[in-house]
Amino acid sequence: MPRVADSETAKQSAKQSDCSMTDDGTIKVVNTEDFKSKGQASQKKVARLRRCVRLFFFTLFTCVLYAIWSLAVLGSVKLSVTKRYDPAEGFQIELDGCDLDFVSGDEAVVEYSAITAARGVRWQNKATDSNIVQAATFTNTLGCTTMPLEECRRICLVTVVVPPAAAGLSWDIRQNALDKSHPVVTVTPGTTVGTLMVGQWYASLVSLSLYVKQATVASVACHLKHGYVKAVNSTIGDASVSIYESGSIYL
Repeated sequence: MPRVADSETAKQSAKQSDCSMTDDGTIKVVNTEDFKSKGQASQKKVARLRRCVRLFFFTLFTCVLYAIWSLAVLGSVKLSVTKRYDPAEGFQIELDGCDLDFVSGDEAVVEYSAITAARGVRWQNKATDSNIVQAATFTNTLGCTTMPLEECRRICLVTVVVPPAAAGLSWDIRQNALDKSHPVVTVTPGTTVGTLMVGQWYASLVSLSLYVKQATVASVACHLKHGYVKAVNSTIGDASVSIYESGSIYL
């Protein structure tokens, strides 16, 4: 009986071992199960390393996509800033790729609204009151040439609210000489304004237009190189309009 057990033990040992002879004639017994265990451990390490590498590149790819999405989406979000102006004095306005609307309202305020990627405004406040704007330059850093019909208000819009106390003001409207867009100044329905000075005889504006729709304007003085002046169902007291290169006048 013991011989049978010894035989079985020998078979198991034979299965788990291998023999080799060294140079000096010594027989070396090698346990193959150890090699298998080491090989499996090595394969597991390689598999874990591959998983880590894949996870790293997946995370990196996700971060890059998020950064691109942030630039695309957040850059197109519109943000607005509102300032007060003196209804007895008004303020000087310079446009650079922004449309301008005069609207009727109760408060003497101006709102600058532009998408994040195009924002650029410079306020000049009164020396006696830093909360009251005296002049402002409204800029659209992206321009309007890529927009449908080159409409600037999709990217940048300035809204001046005209209360009854400011209805007789004189507004000095200018345009950046390097502006390649075609901003439009609109007096919206039901709004009453005093005088609109759009450019000067010695400094005509490069490409600005004026549109008065169902509104009342006491006096208009426009000096443009390119653009149009149009009034529809509106009341205009005095009008002096000069377009020196190309455009149209409809009053």
